[in-house]
Amino acid sequence: MQELQAIAVDGGGRQRCVNEHEFEEKKRVLRRINPESIRDALSKSCCNVNCLAEWSESDVRDLRCQSEGKGDQEWREHLAKMIGMHALDPNSVGCNSARSRLMVEQRPVCAKAFKKLYGISDHLWKAVLALSLDLRQERDAERVRVSQYVRHNDQ
Repeated sequence: MQELQAIAVDGGGRQRCVNEHEFEEKKRVLRRINPESIRDALSKSCCNVNCLAEWSESDVRDLRCQSEGKGDQEWREHLAKMIGMHALDPNSVGCNSARSRLMVEQRPVCAKAFKKLYGISDHLWKAVLALSLDLRQERDAERVRVSQYVRHNDQ
């Protein structure tokens, strides 16, 4: 099967051919950083704390630009690691509990705000959460193996 080609303009104004997947990826990034999309995300309330209130359009654009150059799987892994590193309890990511808050740029946000800040869909959120839990289980299993090894060698 022949892959479709498209023309893209790089940062220096030069045209180059890109494959269909790369073109679609670029369109997704552009949609995420679209000012109208960002204003729409910030105009909605997320929870009773209203985590989104202190974020500016510039802040959100900077967060969303982190996806630039990342493929789908790499972007999912990036988000999953952020959740795993910054969630007090990744098993409870609702809006109603302080334990479910995520830290983004040293600011606590609820799960709904996290999704709005990064411009991710419910579908992507579910995949990212599943991946985050898998990564956490792998990390926990590794800790158990290390502690068993240390105990075994201390005897």
